[in-house]
Amino acid sequence: MDPQLSIVVPAYNEAARIGPTLDRLLAYARSLPGGAEILVVDDGSTDGTGRLALAPAYREIRWLRLAENQGKGAALRAGVLASTGAEVLLCDADLSTPIEEYERLRPHLKTHKLAEVLRRRLATAPAGDGVLRLDTRTGAVSTCNNSGAGWACYAVPDERAAMDSEI
Repeated sequence: MDPQLSIVVPAYNEAARIGPTLDRLLAYARSLPGGAEILVVDDGSTDGTGRLALAPAYREIRWLRLAENQGKGAALRAGVLASTGAEVLLCDADLSTPIEEYERLRPHLKTHKLAEVLRRRLATAPAGDGVLRLDTRTGAVSTCNNSGAGWACYAVPDERAAMDSEI
């Protein structure tokens, strides 16, 4: 049976800091009814990030490896395409947006195909149709489009995706 949630983590040379993130993601996944799939996409790392896949603590995690560094967009695309969950959450290796914020976003995914999480709000960020925005500082939920200054949404060809946007 496929999980409700897939969590995709792109990683490039993250061996020194991804361990605590994976521990937290595993704890969160185990707390969900039905669990969650965690996929780490190693984007051609040269620092041993991929060796973590052999660690007994991380056996539950699916690991994908890109043969060479292709950038975050390629890693995200590979992870989303390999995911099996009904919903896909994109999560940075440093867990800059706490995984628990997903609970605040989840109810809104029923009415929006694509969502993003903003760690901070910019006064110039646009509002409009298209992408659901959750500001983790204020808890505000609104919609936005991808034409404004100061932030960007990744174009991921899958309507199950949720975003952790880069500002």
